[in-house]
Amino acid sequence: VVYTLVKRILSLTPLGSEVFFSAVDINGVQHNEHIVNKDGIITEFIGHVKNPMCKPIIIGDDNGEFKIDLALVYDGGTENDPPLSEEITTAFCNMCPTVKGDHIDGVVDGVCRWFMTYMNNIFLANQKAKVKTKVNSSDIRTGLNVMISGFCLEPVFVGQAKEQLNVPEMATFVKRVVMTGLDEWSKSNPADLTRLCKYFKDIADARMKMDKEKIKIVTSYQQNSLTGLPRKYAKPTEREEEFIIVEGDSAG
Repeated sequence: VVYTLVKRILSLTPLGSEVFFSAVDINGVQHNEHIVNKDGIITEFIGHVKNPMCKPIIIGDDNGEFKIDLALVYDGGTENDPPLSEEITTAFCNMCPTVKGDHIDGVVDGVCRWFMTYMNNIFLANQKAKVKTKVNSSDIRTGLNVMISGFCLEPVFVGQAKEQLNVPEMATFVKRVVMTGLDEWSKSNPADLTRLCKYFKDIADARMKMDKEKIKIVTSYQQNSLTGLPRKYAKPTEREEEFIIVEGDSAG
């Protein structure tokens, strides 16, 4: 646990930073390692992201009261291991590992808002299909991997473990930084932007198709207001004390 924490914190420091790690395990075995920060904030993605849909997007800013450095990338997954529907976040505030908080909410909200606006107002604006694709926040969060390092002059944490930041102003600051950073990134990386847009459209199309199938299922099982059973159900006329389980149209 300590070794993993040290490596993660090292990735947040300037490139070239070093750690000389030395420890003795429960069996008395000595472990020594010289660790160098070669890849910075994207270290977490290396070996973890299986199918990156773009180069890591790195964004940061410092206004003297709040500071944020973050990297994000989309993992398209594989045929046997599709992308997760929820984002994967690794976050720190003032070098403390955090699992929740305003710095995380601000990043995710900014990413979702920027890509949703671009997708629905620009990329998908001229659709000719009868059923038009519309992207929502769950589509943008699918496959998202984020590494976050935030700093506050006066941090407020929830609980003794300091795993949740409670500074609402941090969320506002981070969201603005993310949306401004994505504006600048999109101008310099049009190919990556296009690839991500096609990925979001595919995710949205798959979701809408699934939702449509769910609606069909719900409609076919609309309940009769009198019996509380599917409309095609017919009351048994003989041997009503016998209970028979059937499926599909056999239920008629």
